[in-house]
Amino acid sequence: MKKEKWLLEQEAFEKVIFSEDDSELHSLIFKAISEESELKIPHSFSSKIVQKKIRQETIWQDVKAYAFYAALFLVLVFVGIAFISFDSSPNGRAILSKLAGNLFYFALAALGYFLIQTLDRVFVKGRNLV
Repeated sequence: MKKEKWLLEQEAFEKVIFSEDDSELHSLIFKAISEESELKIPHSFSSKIVQKKIRQETIWQDVKAYAFYAALFLVLVFVGIAFISFDSSPNGRAILSKLAGNLFYFALAALGYFLIQTLDRVFVKGRNLV
C-alpha cells in the first residue's frame, strides 16, 4: 500500500487532518521501515536462545542430581555404620572402628564423584548441546 493512500485513510479514520510535520514524520517512518537493516539476525536466532536457556536449566538440574547422589551415598554409609554399631561382637567392633576411621575417605569419594560428574556435564556434555 502506498504511503500517501495510507495517510489519507488515517486522516479519514481519525477525522483529523495531518499537519505538515505529521506527514514528514510518517514519511520518515515509512522510509526507515523500507530500508534494509544493517543488523542481520538469522532466522534461527530465537531457537538458539531457547536452546541455550534449556541447556542452562538442564545443567543445573543435573548438578543438583549429582549433589543428591553424593549426599545419598554418605547417608547410606552412615546408615550402614549405624547398623554395624548394634553388633556387639569383637568382629563387629573391629569393622565399626575401621569404617569410622575411613569416614574421611568416604566423604572424599562423594565429593570426588560430585566434582567429576559436574565438570563432565558442564565442560564435555554441555558443549555438545548447542
